[in-house]
Amino acid sequence: MKNNFYFQIILPLIVSTFSFGQAGITGTVIDGDFNEPLPFANILIQETGDGVTSDFDGKYTFELAAGTYTLQFSFVGYETKIITGILVSGDEYTLTDVVLNSASEGLEEVIVTVEALRNTESSVLNIQRKSASLLDGISAEAFKKIGANDIAAAVKSVPGVSVQGGKYVYVRGLGDRYSKSILNGVDIPGLDPDRNTIQMDLFPTNMLSNVLVIKSARADLPADFTGGVIDIVTKDFPTKEEFAVSISTAYNPDMHFNKNYLNYTGGATDFLGFDDGSRKNTIANTFLGNTFDPRLNPSETGLSVINRISNQFDPQMAPKQANSGMNYGLGISYGNQYNFENGHQFGVLGSLSYKNEQSLYENTQDNIYNYNPIKTEFAFEENRIQTGTIGGQNVIASGLLGLTYKTLNSKIKLNGLHIQNGESTAGSFRQLTRFSDFIDFNKFNLEYNERSISNAMLSGLHSFEDSNLKLEWTLSGTLAKVHDKDVRNTTFQDEEGIFSFQENTEPKRIWRTLDEYNLVS
Repeated sequence: MKNNFYFQIILPLIVSTFSFGQAGITGTVIDGDFNEPLPFANILIQETGDGVTSDFDGKYTFELAAGTYTLQFSFVGYETKIITGILVSGDEYTLTDVVLNSASEGLEEVIVTVEALRNTESSVLNIQRKSASLLDGISAEAFKKIGANDIAAAVKSVPGVSVQGGKYVYVRGLGDRYSKSILNGVDIPGLDPDRNTIQMDLFPTNMLSNVLVIKSARADLPADFTGGVIDIVTKDFPTKEEFAVSISTAYNPDMHFNKNYLNYTGGATDFLGFDDGSRKNTIANTFLGNTFDPRLNPSETGLSVINRISNQFDPQMAPKQANSGMNYGLGISYGNQYNFENGHQFGVLGSLSYKNEQSLYENTQDNIYNYNPIKTEFAFEENRIQTGTIGGQNVIASGLLGLTYKTLNSKIKLNGLHIQNGESTAGSFRQLTRFSDFIDFNKFNLEYNERSISNAMLSGLHSFEDSNLKLEWTLSGTLAKVHDKDVRNTTFQDEEGIFSFQENTEPKRIWRTLDEYNLVS
């Protein structure tokens, strides 16, 4: 018996966050009744007497020397909370988020004293606890713990969620058509016209803040789901300067460094996830003329046209053998916040990610069987037997840029996201027909699928202190592209070593294009 095994290596060579000469305490004050940021709350350092007020987004920051501090949080009509034992050391900010609940009318001031909590998943857990709808989620810190480099690998740990084919998310056991994916709360188009959700393997985790899986309907969600909604939330700008680099690799002895790997000559930019134009369909009216008759005939003129058409295509129609490499991924991100004298803030966040994977499947089976006409015989009869080898390369490159400007009462945010995916597949098959004519075939497939999604989002949040009202708005535009470029299929009939084409087995070349634009406000 052949024992197959697989292992993955994650190399956190520089997967760390560097701060630059700043230390202190930072965090967010949350309204426990509404699970929203609490603006204009008072925060006091008992050791120094210094105090600040949270901004309209609930955030606050103290720049402090190394030491242990006690913070007091208060707001009119809410409990006063004191957090002790907050340790500041080195050149890092200590993250301290706090939830304030409203105090009952007529009661004396309530003071709650607790130790500082450093649960990195507390934000997602608090959203889940306070949500009016049924939901689960996973945070960016959890991504690091499980070593996931894309959403598809990470979201499997969420209860009630499964992933099909390493790409598509099923919620509560229901199929893809019953699920929905959104980006930062806004609907985005998928890259497969036959599915309702976008491929989750396209989103690297180094660009995300968290992923929420909402399992019940709400007024602010799309209506075309019954299983669940997967909300992909990208990162916001940090409260301090951060820089991180990550490197990962994976090895499968059955797939990698294998000399039976199949591929074919593509474009010079295939390693970046897009075709350089070498697979472009060059046959058009400008070449054939407006009077072209597709009913080609064996005349001298017809044969000349056939030669002219044939010479426009890449002549390679079958794969070639090569050595496969290992899977690897790279990621880099940078973020910073700049504070101005008038209390305004400007934040920037940038992230790049790259993943290159190779796969090899040998001795694949794609067979068709018939029921035995003899009812007492339980063995199936062979109809069509197909075996072969499939080699593939999948490249995903992505980039995220976020800019935020925050005043005392407003926040304007501009996010840009682009994901580029190129998947190349080469296959060689032997097909045996055993039910009718007993004809054998040799088949070769060369495919290249190019997918991309580009999203630009402009959003704003404005707080009116006098009236205690908030105005939130979003403008989002998304362009999704799916291009099948020069799919090549060649089938030879094999009659005792004599190869030929039949009427229904001529070589085929296919181009398909789907572009979808989506504007949401």
